[in-house]
Amino acid sequence: SPGTTDTATTLYNGIFLAYGNRIIGPNTGVTTIVDTVWQSAGAQTATGDGTEANPYIVTTRLFYNIGGGTGYDAGTDLLVEVQTIYAYPNAYFTENVTVTPPTSNTQVIKYYHTLDTYLAGGDNGPAFSLDPSLAINNNTTGDPSYVGVRKGIGTSTEAIVGFAEVEGSRQF
Repeated sequence: SPGTTDTATTLYNGIFLAYGNRIIGPNTGVTTIVDTVWQSAGAQTATGDGTEANPYIVTTRLFYNIGGGTGYDAGTDLLVEVQTIYAYPNAYFTENVTVTPPTSNTQVIKYYHTLDTYLAGGDNGPAFSLDPSLAINNNTTGDPSYVGVRKGIGTSTEAIVGFAEVEGSRQF
């Protein structure tokens, strides 16, 4: 709903990792699927002045404390670094995500970024991807380059929101 904030416990927002048989994610209280909650690997940093030549860059570092120490340890812990980059007046931002496993890692790691949206006056709508067969068949093994939700198709109030995967600095 429009009154919900990013700290609400009714949203599925956040970065999640499947690490072996564990799910690591934010402490939203909305789901019991999270086995382990992220820990901060230091304060967020913000740089830039918002121009194309010097965009805003916010860097967030989170870790899964596998080793049980008092802070991030590259030898035993899993680190996720997210850089959110924005230059005014672009209608989009870019996120670069780096997942660094422990040096002795043998586990399969899968990355998920979830977003609960309130689009065009509602909290639901049909999901789709650039390869329509992936969404139509609910295929979770495909690799779509765009996944989103679209409402009011073909009307004057048509709206869309989604995630796009692009190479390098190409604009989608």
